[in-house]
Amino acid sequence: MTTKTILIAIIILATNHIKSQDFSENFLGNDFLNYKNVYLKINDAVNEGFSTCFYDELKEATSISSYKILYVDSTYASQSVKDSLINRIFLVKDILDKRSGKPIIGAYYNEKAIFVLEDTLNKQQIFFIYNTKVKRNFPFLVSEIKIDTDKVCSEIERTQDDFNGNIKLNSSIFSNITIYKEISKKGTFYYLRLRTKGSTVIVDGIGAIILFTVLSNTFVTFLIFLSILLSFNLALISKSFSCLLTSSSISFSNKSHALSSLKVTA
Repeated sequence: MTTKTILIAIIILATNHIKSQDFSENFLGNDFLNYKNVYLKINDAVNEGFSTCFYDELKEATSISSYKILYVDSTYASQSVKDSLINRIFLVKDILDKRSGKPIIGAYYNEKAIFVLEDTLNKQQIFFIYNTKVKRNFPFLVSEIKIDTDKVCSEIERTQDDFNGNIKLNSSIFSNITIYKEISKKGTFYYLRLRTKGSTVIVDGIGAIILFTVLSNTFVTFLIFLSILLSFNLALISKSFSCLLTSSSISFSNKSHALSSLKVTA
């Protein structure tokens, strides 16, 4: 078998692996840095999200007013032709500051960022303008987001009251999800805080059903079914809660955790 044949076989296997992945709608809003190294493909069911957001040069993507938009059907058109983007899979190679074009490090407060997308077949690079506030401007389906367990656990904050000795831990998974753990003489309590924007008024957690299932002494899976749309990565919630469990000597039996220890604020 020649080197060329082996290379072709590797490429075919890699392509089939990418195509075999499950893709779903998953708009992360302000938590877009989790898209890095994730695969995206155009959602065939949507027709929005193609206006002034696809470019083939970084300098055009960072420009305040650029008309050199990728895949337009006329000189002064502002919308990329959807047919030129469908049936392609892109890897999010990097995520850049919209103003400077440099990789984002640390907190980021701009409403827009630049995704460096690489076509998995022809390696073409495309620059996509991501809007943290507008879901309809994200025309992609997303592959599974891999979870860095060590990173999630390292971001848990721990404080102790100097007077009563109570310990508080919190893990902010995304900007709209926070899990709290309180350890005191009265016992250990867990609180889950969810925040989302919507047109429906939610009072005292009404409209959310939260089910806790204990799979082992150190791992809890959350199944959250909301009557309103919440773009949360449920697997990451599970990982974060698992870290909180292992941060003390508390143990559980193989029974559902009591919902009385849960507090949801909408």
